[in-house]
Amino acid sequence: MKMRLKLLQDYLKQEKISAVYLTHYDINLQYFTGFKPSYGFLEIKRDSAKLYLTTLDGKPKIPGVKIVQLDKNTLKKLKSKKSLKFGINKAKMNVDFYEKLKKIFSKAKFIDIGKELAKLRSIKDKQEIALIRKACQI
Repeated sequence: MKMRLKLLQDYLKQEKISAVYLTHYDINLQYFTGFKPSYGFLEIKRDSAKLYLTTLDGKPKIPGVKIVQLDKNTLKKLKSKKSLKFGINKAKMNVDFYEKLKKIFSKAKFIDIGKELAKLRSIKDKQEIALIRKACQI
């Protein structure tokens, strides 16, 4: 998982993107964390990652990812007046969450990085290759 996060974080640095937001609807959240939450979102910055979860999901241990309990004020706490650039996966983000992000980050620019996420997922690590080989044997 750490290698996957690092590849995305390298992309963020290269493209000068402040952070990526992925919701529980997006399979990429599970790809980067190895965890499928019932509800929540993942914030990946250039040098850190936080997974915001409800108490229903507990506190999974995910290398390189800090777990934060989600509450009704979580998004408001992220608020920034800075002009930032955020990556989102438009195809998998619901309108409600997108509108909330636009409201709290009023000066931010949102760009669709869905194609880049798909490209990153096409790069297989040793663990994925081993699982594919095992599946082919079945």
